[in-house]
This record gives sequence, C-alpha cells and structure tokens, in this order.
Amino acid sequence: MVVAWLGFAGIGIIMARYFKDTWMRGDCCGLAQWFLWHRFLMMSTWGLTVAAFICIVVDVGGFDYSLPYNNPHPFLGLLVLALVSIQPLVALFRPSADTSYRWVFNWAHWFIGNSTHVIAILTMFFAIGLPKAGLPTEVTWMLVFYVGWYLVTHVVLSLNICWADNLPSSRSQIYPLSGRGSAEIGILEENVYLEKDKPGSGCRIFCLALHLVIVVVIILLIVYAVIMAPDNMLLELGLIHQQV
Repeated sequence: MVVAWLGFAGIGIIMARYFKDTWMRGDCCGLAQWFLWHRFLMMSTWGLTVAAFICIVVDVGGFDYSLPYNNPHPFLGLLVLALVSIQPLVALFRPSADTSYRWVFNWAHWFIGNSTHVIAILTMFFAIGLPKAGLPTEVTWMLVFYVGWYLVTHVVLSLNICWADNLPSSRSQIYPLSGRGSAEIGILEENVYLEKDKPGSGCRIFCLALHLVIVVVIILLIVYAVIMAPDNMLLELGLIHQQV
C-alpha cells in the first residue's frame, strides 16, 4: 500500500496533470508519453492495492468488522479498494475527445482519482494507530512530510504551467522542421511539421526527478519501519516482561 499510494498513484496523478505537453516527440505507438506512464502507474497502483488487500485478509484470517479504539482504518481501506477498482472501468468507457459530454468523464475521472488518493493517505495515518501494526510515531511525521512535499510539488508545477500558458508561444505551438539538407536531395519539406514541448519543460522534468528522489527516500524509510515493527513489538514485550 505504501509503494502503491505514496509512489505510483502520486506520480501518476502528477504525470496526467502537468506533463501532457512534455516529451511531445517521444510518443510510442501513437500514444503520448504522459498517457503511457499514467496508465502504467495507475494500473500498478490497482494491482498493488488488490495484492495488499489479499495479504491483509489472509494474515488476519478474514475481515475484522470491529473498530479497535474507534479506528476507521478497515472501512476506509475497503472504500479505497472499491474506488480504485471503479476508476479503471471509468477510464475504459471514456468517450471520444470531440464529444460534447467529454467534460463529464474528465471531471468524474479527476474527482474519483484524487479522492481515492486522499482517502488512501488518510487510511495510512489511521494505520499507525493499529496495535497490530506496531508502527512508531515517527511514521506519522514521514507521512506529514510526504503530504507537504506533494503539495509543494503541485504548487511549483502549477506555477510553471501558468507561466508557460501566458507566454506568446504557449500551448505547444507547431513549428516547421528546419529542412536542413533537403535542398541537396531536391525534397521540399514545406508541409512537414514537428510539435514542440510547452515552454518550461526542463523545469517540469527537474521537479519530477526531484520528486521521485524524495518520494523514494520516504517510501524506503516507511517500508523499513513496517518491516522492523514486529521486532520492535517483541522487544517492547520482552522489556515489559523483564520489568514485571
């Protein structure tokens, strides 16, 4: 769940929101780079979420309907699983871009995706309080730092897009190829065009790379805390036994 929602989901949302006019020359099989990465990251999020849910059910031996210490983690987890399973179906039946009701899909896809991401992060905060998790309080601050950094990344990239849109050559203008060498072989390239990236692509790529580094570090720290949690619990129980 940590890898899925802190890593793949957040990056997939950023790719779809800010990189539609980046890597314009790097399409693959007629599909834009941002779409290929967005689809891969979000389907990976779905796959990891389903796999994690199965592992949880097997480990617990079923679904615990009780709320330990009034903790809503189990029910929020089910809600995340339902929403992340609905989202690919919504995307599968998306209408053509030139239809009059495409905006309905755009808003629905945006709302479900972002809502699921927010609920998933909130569910992680509640997981820290579960006795079975045995996570240290430091994980809370790691999640807080992730949320803060994620918001900062959105703000910086939003400012970048606003700046690029206000330039005279905004929205990925179409520029003709240089045509260098065409005269030597007698080929006229008047109708050959190449789409360029929206201005500020270098800044966006740098922000994405920096975001990747920061997020990977956060994920590794939290995963390490999760792995070490059972040993820490046993150690605490042993110390308590010695004191008694």
